[in-house]
Amino acid sequence: MSSQAEFGLWMEASGEGAALLSRSALERALRQCTDFGVTDLFFQVYREGKTWFNSRHADPEPFTTAASQGYSPLDLTLQYCDAHGIRVHAWINVFNLGANAKAPILQKLGAEALQLDCTGKSVEQHSCAEEHEFVLDAPKYWLDPLHTGVHDYLMAVVGELFQQFPALAGLHLDYMRYPYMLPLKPSARVSHGVDFGYQPKSLQAFALATQDSEPFLRKQGKLVPRSDDLALAWDRFRRAAVSRYLGEFRQIIGVKRDLSVAAMPWPERAFYTAFQNWRSWLSNDEVNCICLMSYTADDEHFEQLVRQAKAFESKKSKLMAGVGCYLLSEKSNLERQLKLARNLKASPIIFSYRNLAKQGWMIA
Repeated sequence: MSSQAEFGLWMEASGEGAALLSRSALERALRQCTDFGVTDLFFQVYREGKTWFNSRHADPEPFTTAASQGYSPLDLTLQYCDAHGIRVHAWINVFNLGANAKAPILQKLGAEALQLDCTGKSVEQHSCAEEHEFVLDAPKYWLDPLHTGVHDYLMAVVGELFQQFPALAGLHLDYMRYPYMLPLKPSARVSHGVDFGYQPKSLQAFALATQDSEPFLRKQGKLVPRSDDLALAWDRFRRAAVSRYLGEFRQIIGVKRDLSVAAMPWPERAFYTAFQNWRSWLSNDEVNCICLMSYTADDEHFEQLVRQAKAFESKKSKLMAGVGCYLLSEKSNLERQLKLARNLKASPIIFSYRNLAKQGWMIA
């Protein structure tokens, strides 16, 4: 980041106990940020195709509801944080729409905007229910990064956000990846399991990029790359599809603001399965900060995750160590992981305000 953050906090826009449900709840949450000593607030403004600012492209219903109550969540937050020396990063869920079938992007583009798996099944048809053998890692509607309409929509949403709120310190990208199934499929070369990215237009783009008119064959009801070389190229193609958004978001927000990403803490899973190449983004200064979602109740595992990620820092791009307080049973567990992060010279970031509030923990 532009200067190493001391202490970060993710603040959700919705859900039970969320700070943005009312003006009084938000004012209370902001006061608690000061009590916590928060220096960087990662404030959710776009989720499931809905915005907490006035949008012409996404669904502004949460903003209009707040406006009818006499306040703007982002204006209120920026005013408070400016007075108390807290940097505000606009947190958006990039490719995930949750379970919102009525999101404007889907109404406009239809099913072709959504991920297809290698069997031709649309992503929302996969259940997250535990009784199924294979489950989607996060529900439910996932956008295809290779769809030009998806690209234009996301750029428009971010563009209007920063045009309206130039005082924002940065843009924070969550769900900046492909979906994946559990148990994992480690690469396209492995024919078992299910992976995503198989919209016809995406396949056509890959065929054009490889100058191979038939890069896939059908095997046991699934599309699979025709060779090991094509499997490697297909993985790289999807990885590059995600990464290219970074440069274009950067063009919108400018070089003086921070660009950060919430990153999966398991490097191989991120790289091979979700096509989130955060190690490269960090070491090549494509972002200012990686916020590692190193959520675990096991202190040893937490330390290992943070230590290995720190190895990819550069002089300009830093790591923040995410502490998942929802997994921790005692406040002492939280304090121990905060201390571990700082001992490793990684600024801690807590997930999340809502979970802190549910636990009833105050951080001094």
